[in-house]
Amino acid sequence: MISAPSLSGAGLLIGLSLFLGFAYEDFFAHSNIRRPGGIRTFPILASAGGVLYLFDPTHFLPFTAGLIVLGIWLAVFYRQHVGERDNEGEPNVGLVVPALNVHAYLLGPIALASPPGLRWVSRSSPFSCSRGAKSFMHWRGASMSARSSPPGNF
Repeated sequence: MISAPSLSGAGLLIGLSLFLGFAYEDFFAHSNIRRPGGIRTFPILASAGGVLYLFDPTHFLPFTAGLIVLGIWLAVFYRQHVGERDNEGEPNVGLVVPALNVHAYLLGPIALASPPGLRWVSRSSPFSCSRGAKSFMHWRGASMSARSSPPGNF
C-alpha cells in the first residue's frame, strides 16, 4: 500500500527541485545550446523519482526502472550532441548536465523518505551541486580564456 508523503517532504521536494532548476537555468542561460534540464524538467524528474519510490519503498523496482529510463534518455542526448562544438570551438561534452538530471531524479526519494530531523541533508544537496557546477564552469571558462590570450597578457 502506498503511504501518503508528508506535506513538509513534498514541499521540500518541489522547493529544492525548483531551486536546482533556477540555478541550472541561471548558469546555462548564456548559452545558445539547448540542454535537458531546467525549471520545468527538474521538478518533474524529482516528482517522478519520488512517486516511483513510493510505489515500492522496500525493493525499489519502479524507481530503478525509472532511473534506467532516465539513463537511456540522457545517453541518447549525449550521443547526439557529443560531436558539437560551442562558440569557442571547444567540444560540447560535459557530464554536468547528465549528473544534474540524475541528481534531480534522486532528490525526490531523498526528500520524501528522509525523516524530518535529517531533511537538512537533502536541503544542502542541490546547493552544493549547483555551487560545484558553477565553480567548475567558471574555472573552465577562466582557463579557456587564459589559453586564448597571447602570452604575457593576463
